[in-house]
Amino acid sequence: MSYTVTTAHSYDRSFRKLDFVTQRTVSKWIKKNLEGCEDLRLYGKALTGNFKGLWRYIFLFCISSGQD
Repeated sequence: MSYTVTTAHSYDRSFRKLDFVTQRTVSKWIKKNLEGCEDLRLYGKALTGNFKGLWRYIFLFCISSGQD
C-alpha cells in the first residue's frame, strides 16, 4: 500500500509563516521520505500507555492511503 501526503488548512497557514529555507527543507523531507512510502513506521515512533497503537511523526499532517 502506497501513501500520499495531504495537509490540513492549519498546517498550510503555519507552513507559510516559516522562512523559505525551512519550508524547502520540510517539503524535501516529506517528498523524499513519505510520498509513496510503503511502511510509514520507519519514520515514526510508537506511542505507549493510553496511546498504544498510535504513531508519532516529526511533522504533523494527515496521511491517507491511495485507496480512497
